[in-house]
Amino acid sequence: MNDLPVQANAVAAIRISSLKQGLQGDSPEAQKEQIERFASMRNIKIKKFFIFMESASKEVQPVQEAIDYCVNPKNGIQLFIIKSIDRFTRGGSYIYDHLNMQLQKHHVRLIDIYGIIGG
Repeated sequence: MNDLPVQANAVAAIRISSLKQGLQGDSPEAQKEQIERFASMRNIKIKKFFIFMESASKEVQPVQEAIDYCVNPKNGIQLFIIKSIDRFTRGGSYIYDHLNMQLQKHHVRLIDIYGIIGG
């Protein structure tokens, strides 16, 4: 992450696959705390969180909303942070591929807090 500006602006996405998971599993609150901790240690300002609580087949619209926010120059976003790439590929790689391709066109880097992508 040494090539980041002094303070990078980011959005973060939290994805859960069901309401039950949101209440019992890797809750949105737990994911948000982990992402916030990751960001604070790297001088990253999270300007907005997006929560995707839908099945993978219905996620294109919320993902597009997040992309639109990122590519709007007035928002000044350099990074799109997710907790873990596996959360975006459980229903297949289409959502991840679509997201990454659109972000790259606008020089927004997709990273996960585990460093599997974009590290």
